Amino acid sequence: MQYADFTYYQSTFHGNKISTQTEYTAPSERASEYIDSVTFGRASENTDAQIADKIKRCCCALAEQIHTDGIAAGKTSEKIGSYSVSYAECSVSELNRHKRSIASQYLGSTGLMSRSIE
Repeated sequence: MQYADFTYYQSTFHGNKISTQTEYTAPSERASEYIDSVTFGRASENTDAQIADKIKRCCCALAEQIHTDGIAAGKTSEKIGSYSVSYAECSVSELNRHKRSIASQYLGSTGLMSRSIE
């Protein structure tokens, strides 16, 4: 389940790092899966409109990050003559920390990321 579609990404979130629906679909689905993981499945059960908007915004921000990580994460240099690009390896834990930071930014105040059972 995708929490935010491409129309929301462009018109409400005002995203500009992903330019087409095709490029947006996979990262937003991965973002939605990540949201489900860090909210222990509670995001999909949410009925509050304000929290739903935060979930959608989180999905968009995570989709941008996932998309960026997949394209040019860790670019260290680029040479034009005899075109050459070099990338640094980003650790999985570093990428996960950044995703967790994004999720906390948008969902931290909602209670969805709490481990406690209500």
